[in-house]
Amino acid sequence: FLKYYLLYRVVVLGEKFALFAPEDNPAEEFYHSLTEIYLGCDLTPKNYNRPSQEVYERYYDFISKSIFFVYPKEIAPTPEYIKERFLELIIKEKISGCIIDPFNQLANDYGKRSDKYLESFLADCSRFAQINDVYFTIVAHPKSLKKESGHKNYPCPDVFDIADGAMWNNKMDNILIYHRPNH
Repeated sequence: FLKYYLLYRVVVLGEKFALFAPEDNPAEEFYHSLTEIYLGCDLTPKNYNRPSQEVYERYYDFISKSIFFVYPKEIAPTPEYIKERFLELIIKEKISGCIIDPFNQLANDYGKRSDKYLESFLADCSRFAQINDVYFTIVAHPKSLKKESGHKNYPCPDVFDIADGAMWNNKMDNILIYHRPNH
């Protein structure tokens, strides 16, 4: 869903984004999958009807000049480090939005109560977005969902299925839940 959403905003609205998404590394594969979505077909050699290499490269380059991967020095970077990289891209590339996907890949400091940490973190991200006039999207996965007895799929989560969900509910401007029951 996020890939389709990003592609829409880049292609239709002409926006640019900074993306911290360690689960989508390497960036080349992420850009390749977005190019496939944009062109609407499998772009591997097994597809004999794929567009030419020139067409592929043109679309791939367009996407890679609109979505900027943030590569951390460490496996789990701090939120401050990621925001510094985002700020560089706001200044240098005039990006429209910042994305952390997912929240649990950051080095979050739960030294104090997790709900208090989250309260501070989310308020800081909101302020960062307001000061820099950018969108700020944070992907958070649900905590341990349990399949309902007799069902193969998980039930649709709600905000309270995210760790410290009440705080997400209190601090976020918008919350979108994406559920894939047959995935």
